[in-house]
Amino acid sequence: MADKVLVVDDEWEIRDVLSKFLTEEGYEVLEASNGEEAIELAERENPQVILLDVIMPGMDGIETCKRLKAEEKTRFIPVIMATVLWDTYAEAIEAGACLLYTSDAADEVSPV
Repeated sequence: MADKVLVVDDEWEIRDVLSKFLTEEGYEVLEASNGEEAIELAERENPQVILLDVIMPGMDGIETCKRLKAEEKTRFIPVIMATVLWDTYAEAIEAGACLLYTSDAADEVSPV
């Protein structure tokens, strides 16, 4: 059975690219377009990791991560957050992210 990865982004193009890549690498990919859907899927499907966009309408990635980390069933799922904003670094740490990826510089990944 393949490891499950939950990809959360409000832009379908980003979800599509990540899903295709991860599927080709042998992962089972779940997709959510917003924070509420991500929490529901994470609770039901128990993915091994969550790739979470920071900037989304409604519940943003920071709030989504906080809620995931507050729930017994999802608190230990690693969350990798993606953003173009470096100023969300401290918020990502506080929310419980294990890695922050800044997509404005493809070669910079910051462990948190």
